Amino acid sequence: MKILLLLLFPLAINCQTFIEGTIINKTTKQGIPYATVGLINENRGTNANEDGTFRLTIRKNSTDTIIISSAGYETTKFPADNLPTKFQFEIAEKKIQLSDIVLKSSFSSSYTLNDYANCGFNSYTSSGSITQVAQHLQSPIANSLLSELYICKEGDNSIFRIRVYDMDPVTGKPSNELADTIIEVRSGKRHVQVNLEKYHIIIPGKDFFVGIEWLYIPSNESKVKVKSNGQKFRLSQYSPFLFFKNRKSNSDMLEAWQLDYRRKWVSMTGNWTFLISAKVKY
Repeated sequence: MKILLLLLFPLAINCQTFIEGTIINKTTKQGIPYATVGLINENRGTNANEDGTFRLTIRKNSTDTIIISSAGYETTKFPADNLPTKFQFEIAEKKIQLSDIVLKSSFSSSYTLNDYANCGFNSYTSSGSITQVAQHLQSPIANSLLSELYICKEGDNSIFRIRVYDMDPVTGKPSNELADTIIEVRSGKRHVQVNLEKYHIIIPGKDFFVGIEWLYIPSNESKVKVKSNGQKFRLSQYSPFLFFKNRKSNSDMLEAWQLDYRRKWVSMTGNWTFLISAKVKY
């Protein structure tokens, strides 16, 4: 069973236009591949191409706000009615603050979190309405090293990114990003194993999140026929299709969250746990 996130935007052709631009590193002036570009009020968006260029549909005379984000960069907003010269959107690199994290020279023990035996049959994808999902995990102790990930997805060729967050102690939502570089995965396998040792990601507390970021690019896109209100049309859906299992109860700790184009984390309504397993060392 594939579950799609459906969010349709019926814009009349004569009421829309396009924004075309390039997202660049503020310092190096180089294009930033696959950066996320969204409209805050309309809560929709796209990804830049590999060279940082993008094209986004927008209403004519819109007063919306464009929001641009990418792993390792500061999330930056631009008013749609006052765009940068030549539509070059500069965003600055972001440094991860590690001052409160105790770094160890070696780790003697390891533990696997959210282990699973098989993928099952239920998979989840997006039609473009959200940018990420994040699975809550819990380490046995604080200041552990995130060494490996195991992700169960359908065996489709796809490109996606991994994001790692700590937990906001007040809201319980994903908070600060713990990896200071882009972690990009290209795989056509059903069982994906990712070694994270070289990124030296330290989990400051016990609770953290592993996020999967969709890239809305042509190579990840497929079309399905759907019917709504008596009308048939083709809908885009994007790889990867992530497998999940049902949680036993609402009290289970392993809840999942999703991130929209306003950069807001929302708890997922289904009692689902994504089949994302992590190994930590301590």
